[in-house]
Amino acid sequence: MAKAGDLIPNRLRKYRRIMGLKQTEVAKLLGHSGSSELSKWEKGISKPSLDNILKLSFLYKTLVNELYFDLYSHISSTLHQKKELKDSSVQKIE
Repeated sequence: MAKAGDLIPNRLRKYRRIMGLKQTEVAKLLGHSGSSELSKWEKGISKPSLDNILKLSFLYKTLVNELYFDLYSHISSTLHQKKELKDSSVQKIE
């Protein structure tokens, strides 16, 4: 089980509630026999597979980056910084 600092922030619960769905309903729509996996995703203990995150995005009528906004922002920022470093080193060579 993940420690508090290792949890993956997300908005899965928020969007599920906006759509007026229960965990058991979403789990059934995803083809799961119970809601334990969905509960772990919502608590940030684990992440859904790519297939499941795309299904959740469809069910909740939102984009994947909205469901995992903090993770997306962190990745975006990190890649932007790396790209800037790469671009600046290429300019120095020219």
